[in-house]
Amino acid sequence: MIKVTLENWLDTLYFETTQEVIDEYNENFGDETGELDKENNYTVDTSDCFEEEYLHFDNNGEFILVSRNKIDVDDVNCKYGILFEFINCKCPEKLNKHLVDDYLLFDDNYNLVDDEDSIKKISDDFANGYGSEIDNNGTGCVKFSDIDKIFKYFGIKNQDYFF
Repeated sequence: MIKVTLENWLDTLYFETTQEVIDEYNENFGDETGELDKENNYTVDTSDCFEEEYLHFDNNGEFILVSRNKIDVDDVNCKYGILFEFINCKCPEKLNKHLVDDYLLFDDNYNLVDDEDSIKKISDDFANGYGSEIDNNGTGCVKFSDIDKIFKYFGIKNQDYFF
């Protein structure tokens, strides 16, 4: 077995696999992420990737993809949105209650934005294709069991409030 490391700005995920699976990965994703080989210790940065790269090594894995977006909607106190995508798992019910179009919304100090007027304006802008721009970090990924790493990374307090 060969140990493969998929790194992103949020977490580092490890998988054990065979050379055959690595060769398939390189054929399918090597152009986007760089090839996995002995020279890079079977390690690649997957910040520009989506779920397929992770599922390639763990087809039944439960993952959460996130990206931090800047929110630009007039007259709202919201500056950031963390976009969540759940792969092979469901969003915890407590967290789901606070998502707006799959985003958790925050002001400059990462305080939750939950006033109805702001949420309505943001939802309307999202529906019309406006209001959000991904930051330069790209996509982060954690295993579902490590969901708390998302909140720790952004310095969000009271994590228990969300799950």
